[in-house]
Amino acid sequence: MSYAKLKVQLKALENIPWIAPVASAETIADIARRLVKVKTGFLQSSIYALHLARHSQVKVGAKYAGYVEFGTYKMAAQPYLRPAVAEHQREILNAVAEAMIGEMKVAVAGGWVPAEYRSIPGRPKKKR
Repeated sequence: MSYAKLKVQLKALENIPWIAPVASAETIADIARRLVKVKTGFLQSSIYALHLARHSQVKVGAKYAGYVEFGTYKMAAQPYLRPAVAEHQREILNAVAEAMIGEMKVAVAGGWVPAEYRSIPGRPKKKR
């Protein structure tokens, strides 16, 4: 194995720690969309995963989302976000594991190559 290929693979492995929050947030958002009670569909469609530089979050755009999740004095709670995390941990962990294994396979195969090593997209430059 050449030094350049090893360097590319090690660089690709740097992405693996950031795969876990992305995979977990996407999975939690998917589960929450399945669990939420649908009246008009607006609340369901406003659930999304937001990915930032070093972490990910599950957000809900509907202004009344908290009232549905926690209830009010006039309305019983209909939780969807907390059960998505509490009752589906195995599903979330499986999604994270699959994403990390997939990313490791890409890294080991050399599928991701930084721009400075590209001649043909997806392939390291060959030394002449």
